[in-house]
Amino acid sequence: MPVNKLKIMKQVSLLSMILMLASGVFSQNTVDLNAFQWRVFGGVNYAIPMGEGVDDLKDDIEDDIEDYEDDDRYDMDIAKGGVYGRTGFHLGLSVDYALSDLLGVYSSLSYSQKGWTESTHYEGTYEEDYYYYYSGPIDFMTINEMKVNLNYLDLPIGMRYKISENVHVFGGLLVSFLLSDDDNVEYEYEYEYDGSSYGDDDEEDFEDYFGEDPEKRLSGIQLGIDYIKGNKSISLKMNKNSSFGEVNYSDNNDDWSNLTFQVSAGISL
Repeated sequence: MPVNKLKIMKQVSLLSMILMLASGVFSQNTVDLNAFQWRVFGGVNYAIPMGEGVDDLKDDIEDDIEDYEDDDRYDMDIAKGGVYGRTGFHLGLSVDYALSDLLGVYSSLSYSQKGWTESTHYEGTYEEDYYYYYSGPIDFMTINEMKVNLNYLDLPIGMRYKISENVHVFGGLLVSFLLSDDDNVEYEYEYEYDGSSYGDDDEEDFEDYFGEDPEKRLSGIQLGIDYIKGNKSISLKMNKNSSFGEVNYSDNNDDWSNLTFQVSAGISL
């Protein structure tokens, strides 16, 4: 059985167990509207790119840096780069339903910024003549930065457990819906060589830049912990999504995904 189908079957089974547990409790008890707790929340995201293709790209950048630093023809002032997470924000509305004093069901709907950034910066002096056109030493500088901005509506559903009066843990399934695949790749380029310079910046669609559309709907899981006091709360969450798409300049064309950490502040309504 294909791995993706197996993952989907496991997620459906888990969701079914959650719904069966909730429906079983609901069937034994009259639904108490006072047991619903609504909360608005918002905070900071840090989305980390994951996948074999990410590792390949990091290795390629590290190899380029080592080539510059080990080549005696170059005197490097700056040689750095990498693949980095995207810092963004999230904002949403959540609802909890208490099944007992300790156990409850939760869900939420939130706008959430994810994606990643790739950048390189090389700056130094080329010590030898360059193809007979320039006589060394020659100063040069190149800066490249690309940001992939993928924004979603996140919809988790799961269970909550009260460890103490103020501390709750929670977790469940997560479905994420891509809001737009337009103009979500930003890139900037700066170049200087022997006094001449050039720069450019632009935005492109994911499909135009990488050759394929990003996935419109992602599955995944959410885990988290709340500290609640009165009508205010602080939450730490971890969201792991399935692949958002194929970044086709990586060596093995591996699908990429995001692991997103969130810090939220909320207030009950």
